[in-house]
Amino acid sequence: MSESQNIFEDNIAYPQGFRPEGMSFDPEKALYDSLRTYQTNEIGLDTDHIIVNLGPQHPSTHGVFRVAVVLDGETIVNLKPVMGYLHRNHEKIGERNTYIMNMPYTDRLDYLASMSNNFGYALAVEKLMNIKPPERADYIRIMMAEMTRISNHLFLIGSLLNDLGAYFTPMLYALEERELILDIFEAVAGSRMMCNFFRFGGVARDLPEGTLQKIKEIFFERTTAARLTKSTDS
Repeated sequence: MSESQNIFEDNIAYPQGFRPEGMSFDPEKALYDSLRTYQTNEIGLDTDHIIVNLGPQHPSTHGVFRVAVVLDGETIVNLKPVMGYLHRNHEKIGERNTYIMNMPYTDRLDYLASMSNNFGYALAVEKLMNIKPPERADYIRIMMAEMTRISNHLFLIGSLLNDLGAYFTPMLYALEERELILDIFEAVAGSRMMCNFFRFGGVARDLPEGTLQKIKEIFFERTTAARLTKSTDS
């Protein structure tokens, strides 16, 4: 009941006269202003107080933590943690970008699976915009995502065998096959890892001439054929 009566259709008590569209807020200014509230130590040398930003850095995983500290000499007299820097700051950077400007950043969320990350982001925005890609673009996108999946499995299997004690020989075999897939990515997108190939409503460009034949040769005559031959022999 309270939500239906609220002009913003939310169960929040806003200050009188508050309007979100007219609000201006500088988070960095608020952060540094809040750092000025600390107790000073009158004992010892008279030193300047300086503000130092530590991070964003990854003490545990990639790019998760930034802390702003106030130093009195070598003593920390105040600090504020700053949240929102997950995935190497992508969420924070995304706050200032347009939707299409965020597409290259999805490459870096998992740099071994840039095509798949492009795909997921493109699908989300297309659902919001209620647009449907052409059938050919659908096929191209699925092909790119499937090749990404296979190249990732190759990297995984090679790394796993290396960790299990087979050392680097299996990894070299896996990387040899993966490089063939990256050749396709380079031909299609112009880049082997950070592809930035997907767009809302399709892809950046059509497949170059001869690409489909090359894909067939890799998967029907080499990678898949080798797997089937080994299964038959065993």
